[in-house]
Amino acid sequence: MKRAARRRVMCSLSLALALGAIAGSAHAAQDATFAAGVPLGGFLSGNWYDPAQPGQGFQLEFTDQNSTLIAVWFVFAPSGGAQNWIFAQGAYDHAASAVTIDAVLLTGAQFPPQFKTSDLQHVPWGTLTFTFSDCDHGQASWSSTLPGYGSGSMPLTRLTSIRGLACPQTGAQP
Repeated sequence: MKRAARRRVMCSLSLALALGAIAGSAHAAQDATFAAGVPLGGFLSGNWYDPAQPGQGFQLEFTDQNSTLIAVWFVFAPSGGAQNWIFAQGAYDHAASAVTIDAVLLTGAQFPPQFKTSDLQHVPWGTLTFTFSDCDHGQASWSSTLPGYGSGSMPLTRLTSIRGLACPQTGAQP
């Protein structure tokens, strides 16, 4: 390995170890970090998940159309293991680092070619709240009115991002 490349690897490793040590104490102050957060915007669009619970997660799209957030939670039913798509849509404030939107459970339709829009049922589900501490980390909280779903929260980590949308905290791609 060339000397410059070795130096970059060693610096990266040192930084990763230092950040890992900081992260341990950062978890204790997680709520304070979320309060400071990153303002909401298109650069947060993409797929998000909880690394401790892979196999389910969110697709988020922060649009320019009336500052609307569209969120789809690809998750499973509380009993029986059937797949659920929980759909949420609502306005967000560009100056805020959190947003709460109403959600519905989409049911009743079938796979194409049997799909009929008239079969689709929008069952009121509750609310979803998204809070972002930075361009790659956040938290999802929910409060459902349907039996079995309850309320709770989970950390979120970015899985994908949209090319060309820079993070305002760093000016770099998320």
